[in-house]
Amino acid sequence: MEGAEFLDTLTGLIDQDYVVANRVNIRTMDSVKAAAFRVNAAISRELRECGLSVPAGEAGYGKTAAAGLIIE
Repeated sequence: MEGAEFLDTLTGLIDQDYVVANRVNIRTMDSVKAAAFRVNAAISRELRECGLSVPAGEAGYGKTAAAGLIIE
């Protein structure tokens, strides 16, 4: 995934409240690397109720990777 495409996807997830970040104005890959992200607790609850799994540690902040979110 290209950097611009990743940033667009991440921004969309944040705008729709699926993902919560500890920083605002995440516009560059450097700002992504400096930020921490987590799955919105309400969304993770809905996913569990639908029978979908949520990565372990979704309640805490995880690390980021250039290819996508890694939630530990």
